[in-house]
Amino acid sequence: MVDPITGFDWAAHWRRLVRVRSGEEDEWAERAPGYASRVAELPDALMPVLEPYLGPAKTVIDVGAGTGRHVLPLAARVDWVTAVEPSPAMRAQLEAAGSPPNLTVIGSSWEDAEPAPADLVICSHVLYAVAEPVPFIEKLEALARERVFICMRDVDPPQGRRPRFQDLFNLLRQMGVAPAVAYLPTETLPGVAHWRPRS
Repeated sequence: MVDPITGFDWAAHWRRLVRVRSGEEDEWAERAPGYASRVAELPDALMPVLEPYLGPAKTVIDVGAGTGRHVLPLAARVDWVTAVEPSPAMRAQLEAAGSPPNLTVIGSSWEDAEPAPADLVICSHVLYAVAEPVPFIEKLEALARERVFICMRDVDPPQGRRPRFQDLFNLLRQMGVAPAVAYLPTETLPGVAHWRPRS
């Protein structure tokens, strides 16, 4: 008998939910400044989940770092942060917010980036538009020495059904990952899946 959860092709389901964007335009070109001001006013609910794993000797990769919402507080708590962000407009907002001396910014997609491994790898609100989540997640895991964190909303945006946290959880289980789960107390009900990289 086929298990209805692990026997289902969650990667194919994910691909059906993602509208693949084409072209090289920076979709954030017009929206980055407004986005930066909005997120600056909100409490960072992910930091309490990361807190037990942070320390002055730790290194972090923030995949899809955006305007630096997590980068700047992390840089104050760890030895080094590598921010991977493909959008020039988002990187401009990150640089305008201030670049600490222990920050490396890689202007590239995650798929093309070649950062050094880090203790922790975080990926917050990025996977919604990733059509091939399995290799993306496998790369997160391959570059994490201690722990991977993925944060996603668990509700649909006004634009309609997109991948959400429950899809991520089921996909991870299909991949053989048994993540710890934390739900964050915000209106979009994001969830965080985190786990120790498999050897």
